[in-house]
Amino acid sequence: MNEKEKQTVFCQRVNGIYMKLTGDYNKDDHYFDSCSFYPAGTLVDRQGKEIITDKYIIRGRYNDFVKEFDHNPTDREINNALVFRFGLNSSFLM
Repeated sequence: MNEKEKQTVFCQRVNGIYMKLTGDYNKDDHYFDSCSFYPAGTLVDRQGKEIITDKYIIRGRYNDFVKEFDHNPTDREINNALVFRFGLNSSFLM
């Protein structure tokens, strides 16, 4: 999967989870219209451990929320970040 495909899939996942949590199905009102995937390449230290990894970033429309992941986040991680952002009831946590 190339960079653009990874970013598209990531944005679809974030917006899908956002819509499930908030019930906002109006496509024009998606809060998270800036989801980014930044391939950082890989650098390896002398012990063979990765130093720099890809970044997955979720940004709110008005930059009032930014969440970075240094790995491809699971749906659970995305869900919990959005629950925290919107101050939703903890029953929405996965």
